[in-house]
Amino acid sequence: MKNINIGITISIDKENQIVWNNGITQNVFNLAKLLKNSKNNYNVYILNVKNVDINVLPWGNDIDLKCYKYEDIKDSINVLIMLGSQIYLDWAEYLKSRGSKIISYHCGSNYVVDMEQVMYKNEENPNPMYLNIYDETWIIPQNEKMNYYYFKTMERTNVIRTIPFVWDSYFIDRVVRENNLPNNGRYKPKDLPKRLSILEPNIDVVKYCMYPILICEELYRKDKTLFKNLYVTNTDQVKVNKYFIKLMNHLDVVKDKVATFESRYITPWFLNTYTDVVVSHQWENPLNYAYLDTLYLGYPLVHNAHMIKDVGYYYEDNNVEQGAEMLWYALTQHDKNMDEYNFKTQKILKKY
Repeated sequence: MKNINIGITISIDKENQIVWNNGITQNVFNLAKLLKNSKNNYNVYILNVKNVDINVLPWGNDIDLKCYKYEDIKDSINVLIMLGSQIYLDWAEYLKSRGSKIISYHCGSNYVVDMEQVMYKNEENPNPMYLNIYDETWIIPQNEKMNYYYFKTMERTNVIRTIPFVWDSYFIDRVVRENNLPNNGRYKPKDLPKRLSILEPNIDVVKYCMYPILICEELYRKDKTLFKNLYVTNTDQVKVNKYFIKLMNHLDVVKDKVATFESRYITPWFLNTYTDVVVSHQWENPLNYAYLDTLYLGYPLVHNAHMIKDVGYYYEDNNVEQGAEMLWYALTQHDKNMDEYNFKTQKILKKY
């Protein structure tokens, strides 16, 4: 189908909104850019559900992707992809009445997040948004196992598709360019001892810093000369948790003040300034932007994401000992094998 008008939802309420707080703005941008690059000549409109004018967009104004209000495009949209935000029910009903198709596009670990909301949050005014207005539900591959039947039932869709994950280096390149990062933001070989970073967001159980810390601890107990710093980022909330503090105090990397617990930072800047190796872990979410961003910039990535097991330094599941072996290899052997590492990385990145 050619020359159709495709809307993609987003929620922006301020100028030059930061894109590093979560991945959803990048999800919207990457999909929109992909569709605009299609040979089918799709017309792509970013629908700002906040319904306000935004002059400076999160991706800047140097690329032809504008935001529109609902009233501006409601009579021209053929397909609306609800990705960056839900829309109002009356908007959906109007679009359906004029024959528009509506797609629910999910990029998160909704089943786990919803489970945590029920068991731990106890919010006074909950508002889960699973409407029965969708023609199709789309999910990305890394969330299929946990979410497929959850969405199929909750959203009452007969058509649910697992679609390709879409990545782009645009935001990474922009940070590198605007901050004039040394070596174009890319990894640079460095003598031992090196610096380790953990980038898990720590906002749910899917991507949590504990196993990466344990991997670093395992290697540190065997050889304390290999790394001098362990930066655990995105820990503003967990580092004040009394139980977490007591757990950490069992570890030599904490007792010896090698590990520090940091705030949230823009990925390429933090890598360039403080990192030689990234250690990561995920539970049922074996692909995300942080991995691809790290690989794109050439940094050694120790990970358990089986969807990209052919790149970086892969360990299985929760195997701390295997993870420590991979970390040792990344610290001691990576700089001798950078060309091969980057060649494999380029092959994987092209898929996305």
